[in-house]
Amino acid sequence: MKVLMLSFISGILVEDYLKPLITSLLQNGQVADITLVVPEYNDAPSFIEDLGISKVEVRKFRFWSSLSRAMLGALNPNLYHRLVKDIEAINPDIVHIVFEHRVPFLLVAELHQKYPIVSTIHEPRAIIHTALRSSFLNLIQETNCKFIMKSSDKIIVHGQNHMQYLLAKSIPDHKIRIIPLGAFSSFAPLRNDEVQTQPENILFFGRITSYKGIEYLIEAGKLIKQQFPEITITIAGEGDFNKYEGLIKGDSNFKICNKFIPDSEVAMLFQKAAIVVLPYTDGSQSGIISIAGSFRKPVVATNVGNFSEMVENGKTGFVVAPKDATGLAKAIIKLLKNGKLRQEMGENAYSAIQEGFSWDDIAQKTVCVYEEAIKIWRTDNFS
Repeated sequence: MKVLMLSFISGILVEDYLKPLITSLLQNGQVADITLVVPEYNDAPSFIEDLGISKVEVRKFRFWSSLSRAMLGALNPNLYHRLVKDIEAINPDIVHIVFEHRVPFLLVAELHQKYPIVSTIHEPRAIIHTALRSSFLNLIQETNCKFIMKSSDKIIVHGQNHMQYLLAKSIPDHKIRIIPLGAFSSFAPLRNDEVQTQPENILFFGRITSYKGIEYLIEAGKLIKQQFPEITITIAGEGDFNKYEGLIKGDSNFKICNKFIPDSEVAMLFQKAAIVVLPYTDGSQSGIISIAGSFRKPVVATNVGNFSEMVENGKTGFVVAPKDATGLAKAIIKLLKNGKLRQEMGENAYSAIQEGFSWDDIAQKTVCVYEEAIKIWRTDNFS
């Protein structure tokens, strides 16, 4: 089976999603070779070279990294006509759209006339932002996603929450397959054995954006301090932190690393953490949960998106209501008071990530979806 993957992602998702997916698909044996078609800004060739995979070819095309410019560029038919011609020369058995955000639906519709399409829909519902510009882009993203799904023979989502959302949008259930987001484990090998867990260190890690619920973590931190005055709450990630500065007001219990975090520092942050917290007010899924699991750290997360499917409440961590600083604080305090419970949950989290989010298992399920899509497309076009 010849697979063509079309993806517009970059950064950590290349290393922690594309790399293990491609590697496991080829090791599965049912995929003969993969052509990865990516925009110029994508850094995929570096990991292909590192792996020394001869069965993967990378082809690049010019596209915009900015979402707004990408949406405008998608209106240019010459863009995807040229791309379709390149894909015709490859003549794949299946086209897999990976991360739908910037892929123009007109391109997918044109490709579907020639090839079976599988689309992995990572964000079926765009995350809500308050800014008018962001809301407008969310609307465009959701509309684009809707038409991509219409032109897809099979749709992969990462959890029941996503599936229920698509069913409510009248996407037929026979089109949808659930395959979990695989483990983000590239940071674990970078651990430094000399770095020890700090038993009162709480970690928030990730890009600083409005839906991450940082204000509720800050409020919860002030409640936790009443019982654990020496607590450290580490907030690490790039993004605009200005609106949260006034909430902290120089409180020394908060350690802010508002910058891009290199991989070696990421490993150190997770090693030092006693608990990893995701206080999101909105969301879908998060690789942060699997990173925490790979470092054997329990997670306290809010019940948004697929978080409750990734965190087993009471076993690998706690799931609490969003926008509830008191509930967030209570869950964290329970773990701070019980070192044995933290250790047990951390070990459970590690086992859950290894067993339930294995890339080999994901590759097997993905190949089955490819085969289903090929059968459907051939029936629809040649019967």
